Amino acid sequence: MSERPEPWAISQHARPKAGESECGDACMVWRRPIQAGPDLAGPDRMVLALADGLGHGPEASHAARSALRCVGLHAQSDCEDIFRHCDQALQSTRGAAMALALIDPVSRQAQLASVGNVRTVLLPAQGRERRYAGARGIVGGGYGCLAPESVQLRSGDVLALFSDGLDELLPLGQCLQGSSDFEQTAEAVLRQWALPRDDAAILLLRVP
Repeated sequence: MSERPEPWAISQHARPKAGESECGDACMVWRRPIQAGPDLAGPDRMVLALADGLGHGPEASHAARSALRCVGLHAQSDCEDIFRHCDQALQSTRGAAMALALIDPVSRQAQLASVGNVRTVLLPAQGRERRYAGARGIVGGGYGCLAPESVQLRSGDVLALFSDGLDELLPLGQCLQGSSDFEQTAEAVLRQWALPRDDAAILLLRVP
């Protein structure tokens, strides 16, 4: 009997700024069929999204949750279409910054894109950390030229999406080396590195 493949490990956590009960940052992971034609669906893929609603409190939380809800509804689409749908859906909200990763688990090919002040970082199992720039603007208020990047993932790589409630120069590599339980890593990172004046969220994916 063949062994079952090792699962893709996920670690995610969000917490509100000090004094707030609702968090304006949120993240989520889906598995959806790739759209292969008008009535055909291709193999499943993974969709990762992180949204940072403008400001703090209930209205920021509503914007972030609305963004993720829209991603889930259109998760079989490509990056450009997902962002376009979200931009339309969030026009009645404060808007949100958002990072998106579409991953084919078979080929381990990823499409990465973001809008606004959120971070996308790849920590390869071998080699130097890579950071990916996004488009200027805000989802729900319009944004500049979106340029999704195609990235080949390899076993042991870790992909991180995180909001500006964490320092841009967060030493993720050190955090990962010091963690014995990957699923608890996101919570540990926020506990140590989140800024008290802002909401914070982080989503980590480890390639099997």
